[in-house]
Amino acid sequence: ILSGGKILEIHNAEGIAQYSVSENTLTWTEQNPINKSAGIYTKTEISPDGNWIVYYEKTSPAKAKVILKNVSSNKTLTLAENTEFSNESVPVKWSKDSSILIYEKNDSLYFLDVKEFSNINMISESNRKIGVGSINSVHWANEKFFIYINHDMVYKIATNELYTRSLYADMAGSGNVIGRLPTPMNSTNDQFWTDAEGKHILLIQNNKTLWY
Repeated sequence: ILSGGKILEIHNAEGIAQYSVSENTLTWTEQNPINKSAGIYTKTEISPDGNWIVYYEKTSPAKAKVILKNVSSNKTLTLAENTEFSNESVPVKWSKDSSILIYEKNDSLYFLDVKEFSNINMISESNRKIGVGSINSVHWANEKFFIYINHDMVYKIATNELYTRSLYADMAGSGNVIGRLPTPMNSTNDQFWTDAEGKHILLIQNNKTLWY
């Protein structure tokens, strides 16, 4: 369900179509993130407000681009050029208010304020870097901040400090240190979640051990 319930997007083996509730029409999308040779569609990540879609565009059997698309304008932005393709998930995480997107690229994490999507003077990607790690290294606690884990250090990063933290990372660090894990996190295999206040963490280590 996209655009606050105005559009229903349908995925099947034939492709991707959008049904407009107000116009009672069904339209096949031009940009189709579907692997037709295999008869399957790729995984997508849709923003909570339904106005944005992130999907894979395959470039080889194992590699793909990660594409951000605006539902209303159909404009797209390439977030990553050479990412490992996965049928399980797209390496991005949306803030709960759909204003900030965190994405993984070359073993590092970056953020994008979607208000900057059409800005020709968008701040360079190097100044939007959060730190090293995979998308499993971050979790949105609420719309105001997220938790970032690097090795065994736990950081709290507020959205209104993102640009400051990125521009002055050498001096300001990755964020406010709020804790330390009993064992280093391997973001390739481990996952974690927090409560809305960021005071409690559940960590699954290598799909075997559950830490609280």
